[in-house]
Amino acid sequence: MLQFSVYCRICRGQDIVEREIRRIKQIIPPEGNVRILQITDKQHGNMLFIAGQPKKEEIIGCKQLLLF
Repeated sequence: MLQFSVYCRICRGQDIVEREIRRIKQIIPPEGNVRILQITDKQHGNMLFIAGQPKKEEIIGCKQLLLF
């Protein structure tokens, strides 16, 4: 979630993007409102994040290793 009711999904190729769009069309409620903005990895990487003091959860030290 990028902000309240704004979500981001990384898709590895146009075929995955089209599959996700079909999936969203199938599950959206009749009163739903969805907008999809497709951007490249480079465009996403150039995104600016401007905020006050970072939250403790946002500070990741270089010695920390994250595994998913």
